[in-house]
Amino acid sequence: MTLHEIYGNYSRWEFSHPGPAFFYVYAIGQLIFHYTIGICPQEHNAQLFSGMLFQTAFWSLAISVIYTHARRWKPVLIIASLSFIHFQLCEQAFISIWPPHQLLMPFACLLLSTASIVAGSRQWLWLFVLSACFCVHGHVAQPLFVLPLTAVAIAAVIYWQRQTPSPTKATYWTRVRDALWQRDVGGSVLITIPFLIPLFADWLKLRDSNLARILSHIRSHNEPDHSLEQSLNYYLQFYRYWDFHDAPESDELRDLLSSFPWIYSGWSAVMLLTLAGLGLAWKRRTMPLRWLWWTSSLLLISILAQILTLKWGCMMDGEMFAFNAFINYALVFLNICLFTGVLQCFLNQTTQWIVAIVCCVALLVVAAKPIHNDRWISDTGYRPMQGRDLYLQNGQVQLPVDSWIYFQSPHPSNDWILMTGQANQWRKDQLKVVVPDNLSIFFGNERTIQHFLDRDEPHRLTNIEVAPEPQVDSPHTFDGRFKQTSPVDINDGVYTIPLETLASQHSGASVQTDLETGKFVQMGGAPMVVVIPLRPTQQVTTLKVELSPPTEDSFWLTLDVGETEVAHKLIKQRHTLNFSLQPEWVNKSISDYGSLVIRIQLSTQSTPSTWLSKRATMGFRIHHFSLSAD
Repeated sequence: MTLHEIYGNYSRWEFSHPGPAFFYVYAIGQLIFHYTIGICPQEHNAQLFSGMLFQTAFWSLAISVIYTHARRWKPVLIIASLSFIHFQLCEQAFISIWPPHQLLMPFACLLLSTASIVAGSRQWLWLFVLSACFCVHGHVAQPLFVLPLTAVAIAAVIYWQRQTPSPTKATYWTRVRDALWQRDVGGSVLITIPFLIPLFADWLKLRDSNLARILSHIRSHNEPDHSLEQSLNYYLQFYRYWDFHDAPESDELRDLLSSFPWIYSGWSAVMLLTLAGLGLAWKRRTMPLRWLWWTSSLLLISILAQILTLKWGCMMDGEMFAFNAFINYALVFLNICLFTGVLQCFLNQTTQWIVAIVCCVALLVVAAKPIHNDRWISDTGYRPMQGRDLYLQNGQVQLPVDSWIYFQSPHPSNDWILMTGQANQWRKDQLKVVVPDNLSIFFGNERTIQHFLDRDEPHRLTNIEVAPEPQVDSPHTFDGRFKQTSPVDINDGVYTIPLETLASQHSGASVQTDLETGKFVQMGGAPMVVVIPLRPTQQVTTLKVELSPPTEDSFWLTLDVGETEVAHKLIKQRHTLNFSLQPEWVNKSISDYGSLVIRIQLSTQSTPSTWLSKRATMGFRIHHFSLSAD
């Protein structure tokens, strides 16, 4: 709403998707429906409502594209009814603003508008450009689809312009120039300008740009992650309307076909009848030429889009979850339109009436059934705390202006929804938030505690933790659900941090058990960072750490308190170290960060750690970690 956002949603591959167009759609809806009209009680209600309007508008435009070629309402009614039933079976088509879902309707419009241009109609050129812009902003893989479809659309415009009668003296290139400089082309160019502004703002950052991170990721993943068979297996899963978080149970295509023989036999029969029917319709001219061109264009775009989605499946990083290519449901929709369009060539008026009535009845039956059964958390159930005055479980806290919030949870994998909502609210309140490293998938590396501690300038740090079992279904604010603390056990002045807590706060760390050494934390390739809230004290504090190197070789251990290096020792085997932390070290850390910040790292080099990158570390084991005051 402040026009500062130039990136799309964050990807787990450490870059953002290209553009923020969808964010601005929801911001406009929030401004209108929540702040201006007031019909939505919460901001997120307005965002959901805006998303529904957005998706419904694009679906309506898709049906309008079909109507311009049919010019009769009965075939369009049949297609509209079947498409609505299809999208209801997808469950997330109209009501979700989750980034993988929000591309569906613009992508469907992109395919249909391209087919319309190929069929010789430039009426929907503006819709093609608008859909393409939203798709490119929405996902980094969309240029794989948009660029080939754009090339096809430009070729079709030039082809049909050449077929248009023109003055005798007009040359071929004159007609091409006229095709590219008409009013609809100029209007389409104007549509792209607001979508290009955030991309251009990012390009100005050069090596620090989001585009540079995307290109770096592409260069590092230049080999296909999946075979063509796996990609085809993945694509065909969408024809059975699987759940949005599922993944193929097997890489073997024959396992899928044998598990659902009736489903794929039925779809195969439909597609074979479509191809045979289209060839027969052209031979007998059972429909106007305009409609035959349209259905043939649908077939061409369907084939091209399916080739591209198989290529996308081969390029996809990580596990092939259903939501990764939710746009494939638009391809299923396109094939439904193609089959229905061919079917119209062989139905008389009476039969069309009967089919239209049956489709409408089926539509009413499907639409009347709730699709979620309250599976999803209502946005009205969570109202995050706002501002700097926080009413926590252990009292009221007023955050200093220069303080950062270290927001953590003993169970981040369970509390990530709550933490994401609250952290975003604090960010909207102009507060600065960092989270544990293992939540970087949601917040990005630049908002993790490790990245924060690697910064040059020190900041105050206030630790706020999610209390156990927050009641996310409560209609009230989270009074008493947060506390200002660090997860430590206190017994007779000794702070002992459980191994499970250490592991949960560090990316790549895990608790393991060995028959000889007992339980320990296996650290990954990053330093161990522990943040403990303490008051300034003049007492000498003793830190007890029991650790062992990753191999039998010798390694150098470096211990930092805040920005101060307090130890640099050679570790040859499992050893218990007792460090006396001087008051000035502790007080400086508290002054700089608002807490006692301890960092431990191992390296193979004996040079001072200040000369090394703070990430140049080896994996190691932590067997015990405690802090006591003398």
